[in-house]
Amino acid sequence: MGNVSAKLASSSCKPKTAKVVRPAPSQSTQAMGATSSVEVENPKALSADAIGQVPDNRSGSTVGLHHVSLSEDVDGRRQHDAGTACVAPPPLHDQQRNSTGSLGAGSHRSGDSQRSSFTADTPASGACVQDATSAEGLRVPARHNRGMALRASSFEASRAGGAAAVGSTGGSSSGRALQPVPELELPLELSSALKQLMVLQDDTPAPVTVLQRIWGLGKSEAEARLEELRARDVVHTAQLPDGSVWATLPQADGERLLLISDQELISQHRDLIDSYSAECKGQLHSVPDDGYVWKHLVYHLINAERVGEIGALLTHPAWLEAKLHAYGMADVVADFRRYLAVREDADVKVVLQAFMLSATACTAFPGVPMMRPQLLGRLMAFGQLETASQWLKDWLEMQMAAAAAEEHLTAGHRCLTHLLPRSASLQQAGGVLRNTLRGHSAPVRRVVISPNGRDVVTVSEDGSVQVWDMNVGDCVMKLSRESPLTDVSVAPDGGLCVIGSADGTCCLWDLTTGQIKHVLTGHTTQVNAVAVDRQGIRCVTASDDGTVRVWDIATGACEQVLQGHNDELGAQGVVFDVAISSDGSLAALVSNDFSCRVFDLDEERCLHVLQGHGNWVVSVEFIGTTEDVVTASHDSTARVWDTARGKCTHVLSGHSGRLNKVTVNSAGTHGITCSDDLTAKVWDLDTGACLSTLVGHAAWISAACMTSDKRHVVTVSGDATGFVWDVKSGNRLMELEGHTDAIRSVVTTYHGRFAVTASDDGTARVWDLQAPVLPRVPKHDGRVKQLKALPDSRRVISIGDDGLAMVWDGALGVVDASVDAHTAVVQYIGLSRDGSIAATGACT
Repeated sequence: MGNVSAKLASSSCKPKTAKVVRPAPSQSTQAMGATSSVEVENPKALSADAIGQVPDNRSGSTVGLHHVSLSEDVDGRRQHDAGTACVAPPPLHDQQRNSTGSLGAGSHRSGDSQRSSFTADTPASGACVQDATSAEGLRVPARHNRGMALRASSFEASRAGGAAAVGSTGGSSSGRALQPVPELELPLELSSALKQLMVLQDDTPAPVTVLQRIWGLGKSEAEARLEELRARDVVHTAQLPDGSVWATLPQADGERLLLISDQELISQHRDLIDSYSAECKGQLHSVPDDGYVWKHLVYHLINAERVGEIGALLTHPAWLEAKLHAYGMADVVADFRRYLAVREDADVKVVLQAFMLSATACTAFPGVPMMRPQLLGRLMAFGQLETASQWLKDWLEMQMAAAAAEEHLTAGHRCLTHLLPRSASLQQAGGVLRNTLRGHSAPVRRVVISPNGRDVVTVSEDGSVQVWDMNVGDCVMKLSRESPLTDVSVAPDGGLCVIGSADGTCCLWDLTTGQIKHVLTGHTTQVNAVAVDRQGIRCVTASDDGTVRVWDIATGACEQVLQGHNDELGAQGVVFDVAISSDGSLAALVSNDFSCRVFDLDEERCLHVLQGHGNWVVSVEFIGTTEDVVTASHDSTARVWDTARGKCTHVLSGHSGRLNKVTVNSAGTHGITCSDDLTAKVWDLDTGACLSTLVGHAAWISAACMTSDKRHVVTVSGDATGFVWDVKSGNRLMELEGHTDAIRSVVTTYHGRFAVTASDDGTARVWDLQAPVLPRVPKHDGRVKQLKALPDSRRVISIGDDGLAMVWDGALGVVDASVDAHTAVVQYIGLSRDGSIAATGACT
């Protein structure tokens, strides 16, 4: 739907009886220009963000809400694309604040915890932007609970030196003097109507049809009452091209305080829910959407203290599918998160995982009801566990019966239907795989986890870097470059990342604003590796041009060019990897000249050239907080070096193939080498002893990492799988199965609960390393080449690339027999007339 201008005309307010406390206009607000035109979007996306200038009748001026494009995820964070959002609630005078009275502690607006707030920046017009500040100099949250007095808690008062006396006129934390607050008086009828609107979320658009329910009025009467409130500037309105009128209640940040008790607010939420429930005979999952109720029903149920009804709603496939198509995955997941924030529910958690795995398939075919069979197919294995609750088993049985009934009703009709799985052949919920991060169109080269432990950053050969919410699987920020990306490193504060590119450039990307802070130019060929020091002051970049460049993060200036590597023919060497010491003073770089060079970044000189490897040196890491390093080479060895003396202290030998990477755990006690010989080895870096050899991959091992407790190692391979190993025994504990191409990178969260892998299949996947191991489903390893039904119409025989022939019971979804008679791909299958004999043929 296109944009449309909606007028917010201003008018004077006539004093009557009921009082609404309003702050005095600040001088900065008065300095702003006036306008009454706003741009509004599609009604389902309409919000206060769409209002460009909101008239302020107190001073004849406007309060600027500068355009900002934001998308909210389930954690209440917003993605900033451009622009700034500005809000300027002036501080409240303590006497006026106290005049509202205190209604006691506690609030039932718990749904607010999931909403995000604007980032306050200085407006382009120069208006002063401040939070509401108490007279005691304490910061008062911009979003407080309606009906709660704005006064400091006893803890805050003691922190402020006991200055929280009622009626105090101390200055604000900004140093700006408090001004007297005028009072706006409304007729009792309008005051009551405004009070009833407190049931709505702040800055949340609602159509007049919702206001009719709240007020119990007809359409014309509701529109007339809304117009009176709009004329007094206590609500904002907009008319869309279809003629519908929408209203937004401004943020309750101290500009408008109404005395309303918790119980009154609970009752209003219940009344609103009941008005919808009456239309669908109490079945809230079938309530028709009016542009508001689907989006906010869970919010109202929580605040109505009817949390028990949410579980039924969030486990109803039709409701989940309808809301998914109407509002997208993030909105549905937000409902789950709101519910799980107030009630621990393991069954709903596993349904959430199944929903997230199913969402992609459901959105790909919006015209085909798919949610029920998808959820069933992804919960089959979990439902078979002894630990599965009886509720979940009963729910699966009920949904299976409903799916069978739907199949029966559609039988014989020419329409698309989703086949109901008979075995756990789909990716299963409740198991190891937590999320699949889809969005790249080419191999993902590198994955890192931000210091907050929640965001995942991936770089790809498609030229994009994406930031993902690890819990939800949503891309919350994306940057596209003009050439394939090769590496990424995140600053210790999580505020920016350094991105390396195949065209020789790097960029510093501000993760708080989404803007490129600096483009680093100087390399003449591909950048292979980037690193940021733990102090967040410098970053270093290594390139095929044989140099490493040191950059000042604040200015983007190149401070040093580290060079000296030459290959065996004397030509300029290639620098494959670079690392920075924990104190940021040293850099180690490795090259195809068979050496590692250590530079002092403060004194800008090369300290040592570490020689001893017999082939390319491709990986380097500093060991813990020391200045020692470990290097890995194509000569099948790794070496531990004392950089202070420039001597090799240990040679880590035992691999029979070239090494691809070496990693060191955070404590600096263990190293893991990854080799082309299909093994990884765990080493004690103090003694140089091999602690365990990890055998099991079917292709080269590309990367590995160790959990912080030193108990487990995760390896990833060109065979498209990852394994979790016990360090002490070397036994394989878990398989990470799901990627369809080589895995290039792996990283674990700080406490080792989750691992994230990046693959050539264009995806990254989040794995829960503490999840239960689900029963394995018999299946072909590779493509299924052919299927033939047996004459009994119950069994099916399949042949595949793995050389297997498998006989399936179609009704039960189990394998009756499996024949492994071929060493090559089975190409042909034939059956006797009675189906008792099968013949298979393969090409050798």
